[in-house]
Amino acid sequence: MHTQFHHRGPRLLAVLALLSAVAMSCGQAQDRQPFPGLPFDELLSEPLDAQQAADFIGQPFPTGATGLHVAGESALDTIVIARFDAPREDVVAWLADLGITEPLEPGYSPHYSSGPPLPEAADWWAPPATGDLGSDFSGVHQQIGATYYNIVVRELENGMVRVHLQVYNT
Repeated sequence: MHTQFHHRGPRLLAVLALLSAVAMSCGQAQDRQPFPGLPFDELLSEPLDAQQAADFIGQPFPTGATGLHVAGESALDTIVIARFDAPREDVVAWLADLGITEPLEPGYSPHYSSGPPLPEAADWWAPPATGDLGSDFSGVHQQIGATYYNIVVRELENGMVRVHLQVYNT
């Protein structure tokens, strides 16, 4: 047995030395950032434009929608958030066309915070949150296939409503 090791010893040491060199070079490569200035999570996500967001939601926004704000990103999961004002009847028809079958529950918000889920929406995303008693709103959370819809509808004036929509998949 000593004789076998004696013949394999130099080859084994050479292989171990090579593996060590590879391991050390891999460790040094991990210290280097491939795109300086970009956090790793931003390399994995891609922002969505308004058309891509509408495609992910499942249809265009209501034709009577005004003040439309949209943000979205696609990574391992996709998320789209939007806020718009529209006539109540347009929103009711639009929600039905999306496949929302659950009724909007008065005073309910599927959002636990009014803070934006995406940083781009910091200046316009502020839906009523769970426990908010300051306004007249209703909401629903519904899953359709692999997609989740969080919707809050706040009453405005003259038959108009403000819609906060969050659509995501897992």
